[in-house]
Amino acid sequence: MAKGWTVFLSTPIFAVMGRAGGMIIPFFIAYCYGVSKETDAFFFSYAFVFFAGALFQQVLESVLVPYFAEQRLLGRGRDFAMAIHVAGNMWPWVLGVSLLLSWLMYQSLETWSGLQGAAVPLAAALFLEMIPFLILSVWASAFNGLFNTRKIFWYPAVSPLIRSAVVVLILFLFHNRLGIHALSLGFTIGEGIRCALSVLLLRSHGGLGAESTVFDFAWRGSALWRKIGLPVAAMAGVQMTTLLNQWFATWLGSGDVTLFSYADRLFMIPSQIFIAGMSQIFLASWSEASMLNKPVDFKARVSRDTAVVFGAALAVSLLLWAFREPFVRLAYGYGDFDESRIPVVADTFGWLILGFAPGVLNGLYLRLLFVFKKPLFFFYQSWIKLIALGLLNYALGAVLGIEGIAAATSLTTLAGAVWILFYIEKRMPDWTRVKA
Repeated sequence: MAKGWTVFLSTPIFAVMGRAGGMIIPFFIAYCYGVSKETDAFFFSYAFVFFAGALFQQVLESVLVPYFAEQRLLGRGRDFAMAIHVAGNMWPWVLGVSLLLSWLMYQSLETWSGLQGAAVPLAAALFLEMIPFLILSVWASAFNGLFNTRKIFWYPAVSPLIRSAVVVLILFLFHNRLGIHALSLGFTIGEGIRCALSVLLLRSHGGLGAESTVFDFAWRGSALWRKIGLPVAAMAGVQMTTLLNQWFATWLGSGDVTLFSYADRLFMIPSQIFIAGMSQIFLASWSEASMLNKPVDFKARVSRDTAVVFGAALAVSLLLWAFREPFVRLAYGYGDFDESRIPVVADTFGWLILGFAPGVLNGLYLRLLFVFKKPLFFFYQSWIKLIALGLLNYALGAVLGIEGIAAATSLTTLAGAVWILFYIEKRMPDWTRVKA
C-alpha cells in the first residue's frame, strides 16, 4: 500500500517536471516573437502536429496498455514485440499522410482557413519541417506505452522535459538566425534524443532481451488493428478539438490564433499533469485489478480513485480561475509580448480552466472503458462532442471572440463528463458481472 501511494504521489511530481518544459516553450515564443502573423502560422501548423502526436500518445500510451499488459503476462518480451509491431506499421502511414497534407496546405490553405498572405506558405513549410518530429513521436509513444505497462511511470512523465529543454536551447541559440523555423528544428532534435534515451532505459531494464526481439507478433496483427480501430477513431475525434478551435480562431483576426494558443498551452499544464500523470497510474493498475480482483472490490477501488483525483482537480481549477490574470501575467508579461493583451489571454484561460475538473473525470472514465475494452461509447461521445463544439464555436465565437471558443470548449467538456458518468454507473455492474 505504501509503495502504491509513493507511485501515486511521485508520478505527478515527475509529470510536473516534464510539463514544466512545455510551459517554458510558449514563454520563450512570447518573449522572442510576441504576437504576429509568423506566430499565427506556427501555432496553426503545430495544431496539426499536436493533433497527430497526441493521437499517437493516447493510442500507444493508453488504449494499448491493457493489450501490452495481456501480452506481458503471456511471456517475457511479448509486450515489446507488440509495441514494435504497432509502431512499425504506423510510421509509414504517418509519413504518407503528412506529406499529402503538407502539399494540400501549400495549395489551398488560404481558401479554407483565415490565414492570409505570407502566413499561408509559412504554415505549410513549418508543418513540412516537423514531419520527422512526428515520426519520432510514434516511436517515443510506443516506448512510453511499454514503460506504463511495466509500471515505470517516472520516465514517461518526465521525458517531455528532455525534448522541451532542447527546444528552448535551440530557440535561444538560433531564433535570430533561423527565425520561427528554429522551433521545428528544436522539436525534431529533442524528440530524437528522447527516443534514444528510451531505448537505453528499456535495455537497462531487460526490455530488449533476445526473447523480445525474436517474437513474431504479425500473426495476430490484423485482429489487433480491428480491435483498436474504433478507439483510434474516437481518439481522433478528441484530438481534433484543438484543430477545430485553432481553425475558428484564424477567422477572428490577426494574432487571435496566437493569443488562444498561449491560453490553451497554460491550460494544458494542469491537464497533462493529471491525465498523463495520475491517470496513467490508474490505467495500468485498473487493467491488472480488473483481471485479479473481485467485481465488488474493483468497483469500490474505481469509485475511490476517481473521487480523490476529481476532488484535487476541482480545487486546482477553482484556484487557477481565481488567480487567472496574475498567473497569465507571470507567464507572459515579458519581452516582446504586448501587456495590453494579457486580459484577453487571462479571460480565455479562465473559461478553459472551468472545464478542467470535468475533463479529468471524463478522462478517468475513458480509461475505464479502455480496461473493459468497450470503445463504442467513446467513439460516439468524441464525435458528438466535436460537432457540438463546432456549433458552439460558431455561435459564441462570433459574439465573444476567442473567449467564446474557450467557453464552448468547457461547456462541451462538462456535458461529456455528465454523459459518461451516467453511462458508467449504469453499465459497469454488467461488465463486472460477466467477468465474475
